[in-house]
Amino acid sequence: MTTTERKKLTEPLASVTVYFGGLMVLALAVFAGFWAFGSGIYSTGPNQVCENDPGTTYGGSNQTPFVSAKPGASMETVGTVQACTNHAGIGQWALYGLAEVPTILAWCGVLLLLWRMIRVADRAGPFTPAVATAMRRLGWFILAASLTVAVLRAVSTGLLLDSQLQGDTMGAELYANLVWGVIRATMPVPALAGAALLTLARIFRVGAAMDDELKGTV
Repeated sequence: MTTTERKKLTEPLASVTVYFGGLMVLALAVFAGFWAFGSGIYSTGPNQVCENDPGTTYGGSNQTPFVSAKPGASMETVGTVQACTNHAGIGQWALYGLAEVPTILAWCGVLLLLWRMIRVADRAGPFTPAVATAMRRLGWFILAASLTVAVLRAVSTGLLLDSQLQGDTMGAELYANLVWGVIRATMPVPALAGAALLTLARIFRVGAAMDDELKGTV
């Protein structure tokens, strides 16, 4: 099989990977621009950090929130509760970064490993031990990264909201909602995708071994 034929086998996955990789680079550039000018996507000023309460929703404008802002923070209620700290400290910025940055890193890792797998398939062919190894790495990374990102986001969001809000929905109920958020973030797509890649890696490895046996008997 020629290199051109191998590249055709990896389409349209290769083109989609390049497309999303370009979007990721563009999004990072836009985010850096917003950050440089002091107007981020999740914050409205250079010293303001905002976060939404994932477990609190309100059906109407007349419904009274069960939480209130702590001193130094503000709160808006439009369907959900959004809390903002007007002059965030280093600790709150660290929690905000811990909630947002791992997601970006995880997507970058997935795209990088996916591109690595495609390149290996283009060079060595699809049914080879090298492709099986690359596929297995991608499967484990998706499972581990999705769980890690969900846990980090849940913990950091909970701690950040706890420093901004006070009321009946804080404490155990807030963290229960965040635990449920971890489950929703990892099930079912990341779990199924990771399991599918691990299974396909086994199939590809067995297929490569059988192909070697057949070549040895010819």
